[in-house]
Amino acid sequence: MVVDPNFRALLDMPEMQLGRPPEGVTASMMREGMKAAAIKLVVPEVSRIDHLVIAGPGGPLGLRVYYPTSQAGLPVTLFFHGGGWVLCDLDSHDHLARSLALASGSVVVSVDYRLAPETRFPGPVEDCYAALQYVVNSAAALGVDASRVAVAGDSAGGNLAIAVALMARDRGGPALCHQALFYPVTRSGCDTPSFTELATGYFLSRELMVWFWECYLATPEDATHPLASPMHAASFAGLPSASIATCAFDPLRDEGEQFGAALRAAGVQAATRRYAGMIHGFATMPHVTPVADEAIRDLGHGLANAFRQAAFSPANGASSMSTSTLTPMLTQEEMQMATAQRLYGAALTGDWATVTEILTPDCLIVEAEALPFAGTYRGPQGMADLFVRFGSLLTIKDLKMAPMMCAGDTVTVRIELVVDNQGADETLKVVELLRFENGRVAELTPFYFDAAQVHRCARKA
Repeated sequence: MVVDPNFRALLDMPEMQLGRPPEGVTASMMREGMKAAAIKLVVPEVSRIDHLVIAGPGGPLGLRVYYPTSQAGLPVTLFFHGGGWVLCDLDSHDHLARSLALASGSVVVSVDYRLAPETRFPGPVEDCYAALQYVVNSAAALGVDASRVAVAGDSAGGNLAIAVALMARDRGGPALCHQALFYPVTRSGCDTPSFTELATGYFLSRELMVWFWECYLATPEDATHPLASPMHAASFAGLPSASIATCAFDPLRDEGEQFGAALRAAGVQAATRRYAGMIHGFATMPHVTPVADEAIRDLGHGLANAFRQAAFSPANGASSMSTSTLTPMLTQEEMQMATAQRLYGAALTGDWATVTEILTPDCLIVEAEALPFAGTYRGPQGMADLFVRFGSLLTIKDLKMAPMMCAGDTVTVRIELVVDNQGADETLKVVELLRFENGRVAELTPFYFDAAQVHRCARKA
């Protein structure tokens, strides 16, 4: 594997190698230098942008609100920009915020949190959590859906997004349905194998990342605080699902992938994709590589899927009724169809507790040998493994299900999966047989109409 040629030419330029700033160069000076050298990008048009100032923990806190369309009641994504907690601002990430709003179909609220070293941990993360609380509490005025809220960020902003998700879980809300993370910082120490392998020569360096941590942390003890270094969290259970983008040539690569693995081990749905040939920060460089827009689309689709499934969550009162609740109103066939709908909604949102409730412990799932995710999977864990494998190969943009027939304990449904195929929508048609035992699904047998089409849409390693 080699660095993308578009980046190779840039990396050969000395000014593209970012090390620890020289003695006497302050964070403020670095910010001004970045603004002066910034390239003006052609930005995608959104329906509306509002500029707000709210009361934050440390004073006025700026928000920039991007509306992708004029539709009311859209889901909302809190976005936290990267820059090592020290650099960048709303303007530096304007293109990414706009693009993410369009790709996800959600209102994106970009947060102008206080920067280090002037404001050290936990100041910036408290700003971000305060912004989340404001957006949810002011949802009616903002015209957004408070029941469908996510967080997103790149690099240090990804770190803040994870921290906010932990705070929302541990402080009793607001409830979140997804985390969209571009090459996130997840642990202090800068000691993963990718930090050794890629310490210098690939834009972000290990010594600059060490300096960022020195600017951010207020005390040595903060290095293991889970809101600063999320991999030190005691548990990842109960966190929202995640879409995680990592780069092949990024010192932060391994810690982002380790975080995804930790989420999956805790039963949280997490799709991690490593972008071949890419370097740290590529999602903010659409002028250098078209893969930037591809990654934004991928994470945008992850958000859209989570929002779509949140609309059917118990909190919203749809597709969430238990079998016992449905019994007085529905026939057996209708109950089985409703259970099938509930099963797929739970699996797509990583609600494995519901999946476990619906499937028998030894439920048999068989994917045909011709498929890229071929194999035999058993029980709720098997279904979780299948969805992780499926999600690493295909980006689902939409799912439509229609009943076909019921015959005793067997239900047949027709599924249309709209997936991304190199930037274009493509529909995969599936017929699924579900066999029930005592009200639970004991066997799942999917039949794809065109296995070759599935391979064409699958991501190439």
